[in-house]
Amino acid sequence: MKAELSISGIINYEPGFSSYNYSMTIGRIPGYFQSVDLPAKALLVWFNAAIFLFTIASPTITQAQSGFIQSYCFENESSLQFNDLILQNDTLVMYGRARHPMTGQIGIYFSKMDTLGNILIETTHYDSTGDDYFFDINADLIICSDGGYAIAGKTFFRGYSIIIKFNYDGFLDFVKEHPDDSVLHTTHWNLIETQSGYMTVGAKQQMSDGKWDAFVMRTDESGNKIWETSYGQQEVWEVFKEILSISENEFLVSGAAGLSTSQVQNPSQQWSQNRVLKIDSTGNISEVWEGEIKFYPTSVGMSKLYPTIDENWFSIGSNNMIIEGYDLPVNQVEVTKRNESFEAIETITILDHTSSKNILTDLTPGLNQEWVTVGRYLHEVPGPPTYYYDAGLIAKVNEAGDLLWTRTDTLFYDASGYSDHYLGGVVVLPSGSIIACGQVNSDIPAPGKSYGWLIKVDKDGCIEPGCNPTSSSSSLLDGTAFEVFPNPLSDQLNVSGPGRFDLELLDSNGRLLQSSNGNVDQASFNLRTYPTGNYYLRIKVGSRWAVRKVVKQ
Repeated sequence: MKAELSISGIINYEPGFSSYNYSMTIGRIPGYFQSVDLPAKALLVWFNAAIFLFTIASPTITQAQSGFIQSYCFENESSLQFNDLILQNDTLVMYGRARHPMTGQIGIYFSKMDTLGNILIETTHYDSTGDDYFFDINADLIICSDGGYAIAGKTFFRGYSIIIKFNYDGFLDFVKEHPDDSVLHTTHWNLIETQSGYMTVGAKQQMSDGKWDAFVMRTDESGNKIWETSYGQQEVWEVFKEILSISENEFLVSGAAGLSTSQVQNPSQQWSQNRVLKIDSTGNISEVWEGEIKFYPTSVGMSKLYPTIDENWFSIGSNNMIIEGYDLPVNQVEVTKRNESFEAIETITILDHTSSKNILTDLTPGLNQEWVTVGRYLHEVPGPPTYYYDAGLIAKVNEAGDLLWTRTDTLFYDASGYSDHYLGGVVVLPSGSIIACGQVNSDIPAPGKSYGWLIKVDKDGCIEPGCNPTSSSSSLLDGTAFEVFPNPLSDQLNVSGPGRFDLELLDSNGRLLQSSNGNVDQASFNLRTYPTGNYYLRIKVGSRWAVRKVVKQ
């Protein structure tokens, strides 16, 4: 059947794939459910599912497609992370980072999938000097006018800002570096395409005072720098993460300024302020909007500034509180509707103040004047002893200011907190279904591993239509318990694992080649007549899936 159409989203962070980055692994937490009473709406609820490692969606899902939770990491990557996804025609286009299993080098991963999660193409590119590629939170993949794709990032060790351009098939058109040895560090968040090239936004840590100054760079079509303008003042950090084109010669750059805890001796001196600049095509400022200055604990609330059809704006952020028993201020994430002057009209808070790590990472319009956001949330489980677990978060709000529903999911759950879960990119399909991508990092077992993950839910946040608020849990499908051999293979592929399971063999385009149901402990497929190349083996135990890549030589 045809896959659904979808829209766009984002995410990523951290070098080295450890636990402050968007993580990935396998697992399931205690079921977490939340419903919200709405003034003129039925109770919307969902259930929290968790499925597991190495996963891929079933091509036999019917028209009202069921959802899924899938994770991805194959033998040719020791770790894999998804940062962002967008729509091109009926295909999901995604990028992330992959760690080479032999050298440990981190490259940029590119793939195309249908909206059932089947991989259509995938490539990984590594820096020729041996450096790692790094893409910050909110680093968006964009579709270019020639049908290709571009992303802003940096080289991790050298700290150079870079623009990476792919062609339609995911092969590199260019990687353009922009060295600057006059600063301590560089971050490079986002870019847009202009009529004559690209404009990017980021921040650089100055040697003079150690503070961050925002910058905007304009390049030609090949990524060569035309100009770069810095926006900052002494002893204050300025970090702008978003750039939008509002006309051929006008652009909005949005972010924040202030002083962080690490930059002051007394926490009460910490402050932050949301800011928006209107600049022209040469980087000159024509207008400045500055929000209210908020002192410790500060708040951040101008990420993913998104225009609405009524000439207002939506954005995501967080408000911070000092709560007894916590060492640091803790965040409550929020979605804010703003007027044409960026002043807050309505703020919709989501879940509770539980951690400084709570964050929203992407926002996208849904159907019927609704908005979907994704991020990370740390659950508190009362004791004794009290403990926390980290989960990916999806929430839907409407323009009237209602929180319609939230859901949190994990791939891997450990009461000791050795896994990080992030969702970053999100798209809404024409059916109203939602697809989010992200990363999960686990430190157990050592040395740890990262996984890319994909979650699909319907418009009500359900994996299965008609989900209800009754808490439930399912045991994990332990992917490591299944042995797939030999791999690479020449003819027969063998699978062994505990209990009863179903198998599906798919080609590199996601087409079902063979299936075998009701296997007990072991099964096999004969691939002798198939051409050499990559294939995908889907292992299914009920609604829990795992996927392995196999190579025929």
